[in-house]
Amino acid sequence: MQASHHAKIRLTSLHVFEQIAEMICASSIMTSRNEFEYCKSDDSLTEKLRVMKKRRLDVIPIIQGDDLDTAQISRYVEQGDMEKKIEQGCRWCEEASTEIGSCDYLSYDLQMKDVISRFSKRAANSKIPFFLIDSTKQIVGLITVADLDKTAAKMYFFAILCELELSLLKIISGHYKGLKEICSCKYCREQRGKRAEKEFSGDTLEEYHYLNLTELLHIVGESENIRPAHDRIKSVLALDRCDDIIRLRNAIAHPKPLVWEEFPLDKLVKVHDIIRNLILILKNDANGQPQ
Repeated sequence: MQASHHAKIRLTSLHVFEQIAEMICASSIMTSRNEFEYCKSDDSLTEKLRVMKKRRLDVIPIIQGDDLDTAQISRYVEQGDMEKKIEQGCRWCEEASTEIGSCDYLSYDLQMKDVISRFSKRAANSKIPFFLIDSTKQIVGLITVADLDKTAAKMYFFAILCELELSLLKIISGHYKGLKEICSCKYCREQRGKRAEKEFSGDTLEEYHYLNLTELLHIVGESENIRPAHDRIKSVLALDRCDDIIRLRNAIAHPKPLVWEEFPLDKLVKVHDIIRNLILILKNDANGQPQ
């Protein structure tokens, strides 16, 4: 009984992770205005490119004026454009700059899920993911891909992964009688073998905590018992997508960057959208709402 009570407590903590995810916004991960690197129109392209490579910066804004706090920001330079312009004989940052448009701004309090959505649109348009953060018509900071490795960004992904895991546990506990029945799915049988028979020989949910996220995803994805969520989950949860969710979870749990060569920005965005879609499907199913 004690373990079952513990399960109930954990399942009712879903709203905590929902609130954590909603609290994290653009201002949580931005680099504030007095900390970001910048240049002026008449700065040397060669010198500024050297600084950007040293600090691993893809893009920096150009300011107009000597006081960073009050200077206007209307253009920016990208490292790739600078290299091309230098080859063409250009000398000044102004010659390699791009005008900032309305799509280059994010609101200070924009929720993290919407920040990720904006990253998605940028990636689709093959643009450098770079946003200026606006608060009451003042530029207060900027966000680049590098900011997705900040603690607040990882806390956001941790929160939605926890929300997903608890949502999976909740729907499983509502459709199965015990772990022996739960772990009859093909993936669990193949991965756990005889150990599964020993660990999950009972007919209660007391040992639910032995299940890991990979198993939860496969159980729900394979189960015909869970209707109508099963069909919708199966439509978004292919095996490779399941692997990507686990890869993201591992990057959160260990000191790894969220975006790297084998896990580029566009894949991170897709995995984020899959997680959010799964949570919505599970939530609607639990509430008896059609998708």
